[in-house]
Amino acid sequence: MNFFRVGLIVEIEEEEWRITTISSEGIYGLRNDLTGAAISMGFGELTLATGRTPQLDDSIRSLGSLSAAKNPSAARACLLADHMRELVDGTPPDGGEPRPQYDLSLTKAQRYQTKLEELKSLGIPMGDRTLRRHVSDYLKGGAAELLDKRSARLHLPLDGVADEVISLCETVLDDRVMKSSTTWNNLGITVQLEFENRWPDKAALLPAKDRIISVLQELAGDRDPTGSAKNRQSAHNSPHRVFDARPALLPGGEVQIDSSPFDVIVRMPDGERGWVVLTIMIDKATRSILATSIQRRNKGLDVGTMLADSLTLPALRPTGEGIIDGWTLRRMALPWAFLFDEEEQQKWDTARPAVMIQRLVTDNGRDYRGKVVEAACHNFAITLVPAASRAPTDKAIIESVFSTIKTRFVMHLPGQTGGTVEARGYKPENENLLTVEQLIWLFDRWITQVWQNTPTEGLRNPSTPAAPLLSPNAMYAAMFPFVGYVPVPLSERDYITLLPIKHRTIQKDGVQIHNRMYDSPALDKYRLRHARSGGQTKWEVHFKPTDPTRIWVHLPDEDVYVTCHLKERRLRSPHAQRMWELAGELSKVYRPVAPDQGIRDTITLIEKAQKQWRREEAQRKQDEDAEHLSEIQGRGATAGRSKLVPADDMDTAGSGNNGSDAKTSWDDVDWEADDAIGFEED
Repeated sequence: MNFFRVGLIVEIEEEEWRITTISSEGIYGLRNDLTGAAISMGFGELTLATGRTPQLDDSIRSLGSLSAAKNPSAARACLLADHMRELVDGTPPDGGEPRPQYDLSLTKAQRYQTKLEELKSLGIPMGDRTLRRHVSDYLKGGAAELLDKRSARLHLPLDGVADEVISLCETVLDDRVMKSSTTWNNLGITVQLEFENRWPDKAALLPAKDRIISVLQELAGDRDPTGSAKNRQSAHNSPHRVFDARPALLPGGEVQIDSSPFDVIVRMPDGERGWVVLTIMIDKATRSILATSIQRRNKGLDVGTMLADSLTLPALRPTGEGIIDGWTLRRMALPWAFLFDEEEQQKWDTARPAVMIQRLVTDNGRDYRGKVVEAACHNFAITLVPAASRAPTDKAIIESVFSTIKTRFVMHLPGQTGGTVEARGYKPENENLLTVEQLIWLFDRWITQVWQNTPTEGLRNPSTPAAPLLSPNAMYAAMFPFVGYVPVPLSERDYITLLPIKHRTIQKDGVQIHNRMYDSPALDKYRLRHARSGGQTKWEVHFKPTDPTRIWVHLPDEDVYVTCHLKERRLRSPHAQRMWELAGELSKVYRPVAPDQGIRDTITLIEKAQKQWRREEAQRKQDEDAEHLSEIQGRGATAGRSKLVPADDMDTAGSGNNGSDAKTSWDDVDWEADDAIGFEED
């Protein structure tokens, strides 16, 4: 029903009403034939009262099963559909001129017999009854009804399992979250023993151990009791509901700070080998690293110093001769630098962003809870926000950055330990280790030259998710200008059914479509579960290509479509559209460093730095040796050499002549101390 007319019977609150009149003002008169009651409604009121029940039958709504089925089955169904259509209306499979052997003037028996022979020649033999059933199915639902239902048959691990077994498996998995990892076999036996103790009279409901293991694996999700205990416990602390990230609309809106071991052995100031801890501050809006600290142990005072560094214009660090000449060509000044004249710009590192921090999210460690950090934040008018206890997901961005630093920087350093016993090399402490000062210098240069110019997944334009990623510098430059300091419509179900389909999993943070995340509270009990949707385990998701604000997930058990809204809120912020457009334009100016190129640049930077330091060390040792030899031979290193006279002229020298009349003076002899005592120059 796609219209309202006089005489039409509609259902309102489970009662049938007949439309008797329609006025020129759009007022509909209705009468109940059973009770004789009469009412009047406007068009909008009548549309809502009738409920707009679905108008498309199940066969049309199941068209998506063609794309979900295995390729051979779908291809066979489409081929049969073309041949069944020829039997129904005479249209040939290739869409050309009708063939005489299938003319509708012929009897069905004749046309069917001809079609059976043709299908047999195509390798699809069947009987007359099967052919007639295919024709009936085609008339009922088209190509989707011709699919081999066996290809869409699905058996999930929880099918046929008693509720007692499922609840017991859930309990066992919850108990293992905070305990050490175990094996699936041990858990299967544990479930069997516990079930026998609780329900000894229901032994028939207890499946075999292998089936119990399948149930446990289906229910485990991210609580895998055989994997990493740390990952399992972190996942358990994340909220089991719809949650969204806090948006950071401009630089400094939220800055995260955390510490992580630097998986590299270095030489400490006392000359001994040791390990250090890396602490970084990262801006959420631009993914820029604002400040760093490398210490043997992080303290509250170090955090306060980092706050001061991040709120101060980055000073230009001195660099070694010949090490970064190649990098200089790539460095481009950020917009804040143009607020100063050229002479003033020479004092600052204009390739690093300058950010005013408004909110600081910290860990719950003692170094972040001290009076020093609180006083520093109070002085700088920064809101201090401690993360939830044992919840690394509150600082997911900085945790991800630590992982990137380890893979793109630390792994290329001498003495890197890999982070785990399994990844540790053979005696990394015997390699040519860096000093702490050298490590600090390298990491600072790497941030400026590599990290700040590398495209980052978190800087994807939500309005054009397929566009190239942005680098932290490009995002900062884009944000800088905005910083101050009458037809009756189809029912909703019919509308959704006709939209394009994709199949996706339901993760803890929602459903991903086209690099965008969507979520709804109605998905809570389906997260990390398999679906029973068109022959596969992923969930059927409908989307409108021109409307990225929402999608619809079909839940086959309840036969409903759940509306999931876009989780990205940055698009609704002031100046968002212009800001992202400017970021896209500036991405061409601030040339991004490709991931592989960034690794090559990191290796080149480290190699050049090490060569320079080796040359300087060799020159220093040579100078020290030369000075030492001069001293032991009585030759002044700074005041010049004292005069030496030959032995034959000693008498003359002693008589007061001072060797002035000597024929030969050692000062006239062309010799070097190294040659004189057998040393060779390096």
